[in-house]
Amino acid sequence: MNDPGADLEQSICAALRGAPVVGPVSNAHEHARRLHECAAYHGVGPLLSRCFRDAPPAGLPTAQALKGEAAIELIRKREIVQVLDALAQSGVEPLLLKGTALAHWLYPSPVLRPRADTDILIRDGDRKITDGVLSDLGYE
Repeated sequence: MNDPGADLEQSICAALRGAPVVGPVSNAHEHARRLHECAAYHGVGPLLSRCFRDAPPAGLPTAQALKGEAAIELIRKREIVQVLDALAQSGVEPLLLKGTALAHWLYPSPVLRPRADTDILIRDGDRKITDGVLSDLGYE
């Protein structure tokens, strides 16, 4: 018996590679919804939507959904730049890690890399300065 989750994951992998994705014709809308849920769970929802931007299956979020992500990315970028500038002015040299670093380094657009926070690495001796800078910017 096939694992339906594994089938969805294989379909997502195929789409991300640019291969055709074939789903059930009888319940295409439900299949597309489950495909999107699985992609979102794995953090590749925007990438999957981008793969189908010209002809999305019924039920799969389209470029319209990416517009919301783009608006969030504009706010996120403004905040990141503000924090990095303030830290630099205080002599702190942070290193961006994980999601944000990957979004700007490996993805065609940072919008395509979902994330909920930004991780930075600082020197142990910069903790007090960093706490002050972030507090001054309104972060808790």
